[in-house]
Amino acid sequence: MRLIFFVENNKNKRVARLVEEARKKNFDYLIINSYECQIGLTQLFLADNKPLRIKSDDVFWLASSALVNQFIIRFLKKYKNLLWNNIECVDFSNKYFGNVFFAQNQIKTPKTFLINNLEKNKLKKMVDMLGGFPLIIKNNQGSLGQLVRKVNYVEDIEEFIKKTVSNELLPVNSPFYFYSFILQEFIAEAAGVDYRVLCLENEIIGGIRRISQTNDFRANISLGGRAEVFDIPEDLAEICRKIMKKGKLFYAGLDFIKSKRGWLAVEVNPSAQFQGFEATTGINVAEKIINKLIEKKASLNYNM
Repeated sequence: MRLIFFVENNKNKRVARLVEEARKKNFDYLIINSYECQIGLTQLFLADNKPLRIKSDDVFWLASSALVNQFIIRFLKKYKNLLWNNIECVDFSNKYFGNVFFAQNQIKTPKTFLINNLEKNKLKKMVDMLGGFPLIIKNNQGSLGQLVRKVNYVEDIEEFIKKTVSNELLPVNSPFYFYSFILQEFIAEAAGVDYRVLCLENEIIGGIRRISQTNDFRANISLGGRAEVFDIPEDLAEICRKIMKKGKLFYAGLDFIKSKRGWLAVEVNPSAQFQGFEATTGINVAEKIINKLIEKKASLNYNM
């Protein structure tokens, strides 16, 4: 078995951990920079202009952004090799689509609207339907807690969008200008604390509670939040298993907040980082992923 990783940069720590565990099992591996290869209609060329020779036992792990991954996924799909992320995961890179998934599968999530109009009266109507300020505005493609803000006035919404999107690239009346953002209710009782559960198919690897160390309502580790081990209650475990099954997910980090009306699903991250999780929990996530890939590859070979 050869593991082929697609990355956005050659210092991807998550891939480095997977490679470390793959080496222990004497697996071959290849790391391809998604921005340095050329993707044609029938062939993919590496940085040295040599074509990628795909073998039947190759396993692909895509660690680039979903915007890049979707093209590579569609190219590789014809080879029938074991591949993660799959095409179903692309929607989860968009926060609005992710919340639609929750709603359609009867999984509680914060009230959410897609911002599709910047007229003040339309924004005010949306604010009223969400229960009034404060609210949370998010860029649909943001990650690591970036491009997320708490807003208290309509002017805050306008300012956030204008600062996020360059007017030089997109005119104010472009649909891409506002369709890139969502507005959500602010769950006051959950401010500064969230929960990340790592799952591998039907296995719940473990959970961490992330706690903000400042007055910031965001608790992301990348923003200075502190992580601690979290014992996952059965009601949350059931929600996680449902998300993994309905979403056809192999591996994912599932984010939740706890509200007065119970657990609220916030996001599905099929490319979840796990180095901080490993450090906090002592669980060897990379080894579990490699072992599961071996198991799935063996099953795939058996059923061919």
